[in-house]
Parts: sequence; C-alpha cells; structure tokens
Amino acid sequence: MKVDFRNVTNLGTAPIYNQPRNNENKNVAFKGKYTAADVGKELDKYMPGKIRFMKKLSDGLGEVQNTIINAIGTGLIAPVFIKYNFLSDTDEDTRTYSAWRQPISAVLTVATQCAVVVPFNKVVAEMVNKGVLDDDYNRTAFKEGDALRKELKKQHPDYTKAQIDAEVKRLEKLQEEKLINDIRHKNTVEITKYKKEGTFNVNKGVYDNAVEGAIDRIIGLEKAELKRLKEEKTVYRVRRREFYRTHSKETFDFINELEEITSKSDMKEVQKALKEKIKSLKGNKEKEELRRVAQEVLGLSNSATEESKASIIKAMQDKLTKVRTTAEKYSKLPDKAAVEQAIQEEIKNRISSVEGTLSFYERAKAAIKEGKTVKEIEAMFTTEAKANKRLANKEITFAKEVAEMFKKQVKGNIGSVKQMGGLIVGLAMIPVACTLLNIIYPLFMDAVFPNLSHGKGKQVNKNLVEQASNKKGEEVKHG
Repeated sequence: MKVDFRNVTNLGTAPIYNQPRNNENKNVAFKGKYTAADVGKELDKYMPGKIRFMKKLSDGLGEVQNTIINAIGTGLIAPVFIKYNFLSDTDEDTRTYSAWRQPISAVLTVATQCAVVVPFNKVVAEMVNKGVLDDDYNRTAFKEGDALRKELKKQHPDYTKAQIDAEVKRLEKLQEEKLINDIRHKNTVEITKYKKEGTFNVNKGVYDNAVEGAIDRIIGLEKAELKRLKEEKTVYRVRRREFYRTHSKETFDFINELEEITSKSDMKEVQKALKEKIKSLKGNKEKEELRRVAQEVLGLSNSATEESKASIIKAMQDKLTKVRTTAEKYSKLPDKAAVEQAIQEEIKNRISSVEGTLSFYERAKAAIKEGKTVKEIEAMFTTEAKANKRLANKEITFAKEVAEMFKKQVKGNIGSVKQMGGLIVGLAMIPVACTLLNIIYPLFMDAVFPNLSHGKGKQVNKNLVEQASNKKGEEVKHG
C-alpha cells in the first residue's frame, strides 16, 4: 500500500519524501529563544537531586511502568512483612507459605495486564496516527517518529536504519513547518482521516482551543513574572550587585574568562570548561557569586540538542553580556545604600515593563475573541514590539506557540484515552489473574516447596488417620 504523506506536504500533492532535501520555507520564523519548557528546565536545575530524579521518573511513567512498580512492591516488600509478622498467631511455615503467594501474584499481574495494556496502547497509537478517531485525538498533522518510521519501511524496504532515521528526522521537521504555515496562512490545521481522500480542516472547536490556550499560556507566564517581581525578596539581588560593586576587577576578569570559554564552537568543550571553572570555585565563599554566574551560564546548555547548540552558545554569550552591563552599572555606585536604591528603581521599571506587556497580551486575547486570525495577531505582535522593548526581546512567534499548544492538547487527550482504557482493561484482567493464581499457586508450591505446601498437610492428615485406624484395631484385637 502506498504511503500517504499528504498531511505533511509543503506544496502540491507530492509526498514529502519526494520533496527536495534542501527545501526551505521562508515564511516560518523560528525566532523564539526560550519556551516554557526551557524555563522549566532552568528551574529544575535548582531543585534537589532527589526531586529531579523523582520528577524524571514520574514524567516517564505509563500504565505498564506503574503496573511493574506496583508488582515490585507486591512481590518484594509485602512478603517480608507477611513472613516476619510476629504479631500473627500462625506458625512460621504458614506465614512463609502465604508470603510466597505475593511474588507469584505480582508476576501474574504483570504478565496478564501488560499482555493487554501494551497491545492496547499500540492500537491507540496506530489509530491516532492514522486519523481513525475524532479530531480531538487526531495527530496526523504531527505523526510520531515511530509511525513515520513504520510507513517508510513499507515504502522503502531497501533503506538502511541510518537512512530511515535521517528521513524520519527530515519528515518531522517538514511536519512542523507545515503545521505552523497552516496555522499562520490558513488559520487552521490540516489533518487526514482514515480511509478518506484528501485533507480536512481540524474541528474549529479543537483549533480555537489551541489558539486560546496559546495566548492564555503567554499571559500566565507574564502574570507569574509580575507576581515574582512584586513578592521577590531583594536580598539575593542586593548580594549579587553589591559583589559587583566591591569586587569589580574580579568580576570583569571572570566575565572575560567565561567569554573566552563560550567563544568555542564545541558545546562539549564549553560545558567541560565551565564545569571545571565551577569546581575550582566550590567552597570559596568569597567568590560564591562568581560560581553562581558560571552555574547559570552552564545551565543554559541543559536542553541543548544537535540543532540548538549554536543558539545555546549564543544565549550563553548574551547572558554574559547582560552580566557585564549590570556589573558596569553597579561597580560605579558609591555604597551599598546606593545599590539598594538602584535595585528598587530597577524592579519598579521592570514591573512597569511587565505590566505594559501584559496589557498588550490581554488586548491580543480580546482580538482573538473577536475573530482575528493568527496572522493578524502576529501583525499586532510585530507592531507592538517596535515600541515595547520587553516584547521585542521575547521574539514570540505566535503561530509556533499555537502549534505547540495544539500538539500538547491533542497529546493530552490521547494520554487520557490510554489511561482510562488501560484502567478498564487492567480491571477486566483482575478476575483472570486471580483465577490463574488460584490454579498456579498450589501447583507451584507443591512442586517447589512441598514441605510448605498444602500437599504436606494432606499427607500429615493421611498419616494421622492411618495411625488412628491402627490404634483402634489394636484395641479391638486385645479387647
């Protein structure tokens, strides 16, 4: 069957794998430096290691992983409490026998539930990537890499793994470009539907939710910044800027060193040099602020990918330029009181800037409610940015924001289906698992631990009956 890639074409009806590899769409403007994800990753750096680990674990958990974790608890932890429960009036053999039921139950639970949940999730993934379900769950405009890989293997069985991987990467980029262009120029998202020819505009309600969600997210971030500025304790700001004032030479020398480090084009080399610099300052309380600056610069590389390395290094250099500008300003002040006064003025100006930007976002939201297209909203952003320095520095591409929100909402809907479906099929398998446990467990114990099993109990009873019969016979004989 021919693979249909029309949902990710740039122009015409040719499938995207036939498009020129150097095809560039100049209408797409990926100008934004930092996204909400970038901000989140930056904040994660300051969390304790245990918290970061648990968050990472939580982000990766699915129905299968949860089942396995619960099974580990059932199979490894519960037996200990059962066997060594000395409050129980049962004998040790009975407790041991009962304890062994738990790991066997855990194995059966994993085997039965995963045997159903894994295929269920695969079926859902297949359906959403083919457009079988409603528009809320249709991701044909941004197919998963696995779905693209599967289609390519059918279309090009002669491709090597490296060729497939490279082509998947290219197709994902083309999908992204088309999604943004459709939002900007057509004010919709084009999707395909299972066994239906052509492309279709996504349900208007689904699209409108993405547009409104995008502007709400932008407003939410700005409100959070305003709240932070109004509630922020200035002690940290004072400490940093007072250090700039009292240690100006050390500060500028350090900035020069970091600028030299970030002038290298090799990201790994930059990261290594920054880590060494941070390590050399560890424990030196007098230079703690310099260590923090280096840590903040290094933190910008946390989300670096092969494609973003150059922009990340540029962001590091911009950060150092900002530090230098601030240091130059505060190094000229006469005393700490002047530093504190300058900081209050700085925060006041920042609050005013944020409030002005927030006011614009609210106007943009009202324009969306009135029916303005994404392209018209982007024009509003461009006009406002000419007079609003804060907005200009943000370099927001609204069409891209809408695309990200659309993907996030559809993925969320799909995730809900998987969770609910996984719960239902998991509950449906409980009677099956219990039945298997009641059958397998006695057989397993009889075979592996006959001294603990009920088989031993039956044998003991049989021996007692025989002894009683013999005794009764002897009594009759001698009576």
